[in-house]
Amino acid sequence: TAAEFSAYTANLPRPYWTGFDTDVHIRHAEMARRFRQLDEPLLIDFRQDPARKVTELTVFSIDDAGLFSRIAGAVAGLGINIAGARITTCLDGSVLDVFMLQTSDNQIIADEALLDRLGASIASAANSTSRPQAALRERWQSLPERVRHMPVPSRVMLSNKISSTHTVVEVNGRDFPGLLFRITKALAELGLQIQTATVSTYGERVVDVFYVKDLFGLQVHNEARLDVIRTRLLQVFDHVSEAAE
Repeated sequence: TAAEFSAYTANLPRPYWTGFDTDVHIRHAEMARRFRQLDEPLLIDFRQDPARKVTELTVFSIDDAGLFSRIAGAVAGLGINIAGARITTCLDGSVLDVFMLQTSDNQIIADEALLDRLGASIASAANSTSRPQAALRERWQSLPERVRHMPVPSRVMLSNKISSTHTVVEVNGRDFPGLLFRITKALAELGLQIQTATVSTYGERVVDVFYVKDLFGLQVHNEARLDVIRTRLLQVFDHVSEAAE
């Protein structure tokens, strides 16, 4: 109905509407309707995009501190690459997470059995029962030595000027198995809530942008705390050789 559509659109933050095409908006609206009707903790959908050589994973769930990190860990733990991702936190506390997934050779994930395993792993992640660290360590150690030692400078930038309501965190550095899991895990441990995020990969480099608030729903202005956040995120790259720590 018109009232339901109006309520749905009002529930989404402004950046969402510019981040996806109209056909994706419609698909997400249908997922949101199903999510409300199912009365389940999360709803998972896979869609193949051969043109971009990605498998799109969409997860609707109730907001839970660290859930995005656990989902990212479940994905990486199965040897699946995250080529891109977007986080959207709705005003009612529900969360829409979209991941662009690829195989290790940058193709869509055509293996239905693997997608079934991924769905089960995400469900376990939602219940805080998944532990991807060992699998991520194996993935890192299986990479060629020249790749593991490829120098890529890392950088973390924090700003309270880009947004009037959020602290913007931009993380640049070399990509490696489980990186998104480690970054978002660190943010959760720092007491930061991710409102929206965009994750992009460019070859060996990743550029992640997070709009965050503290536990009180405010920007982080304290310089000492900003330094702690910056240092903690840089440590993710400093300990790259322990990628599944």
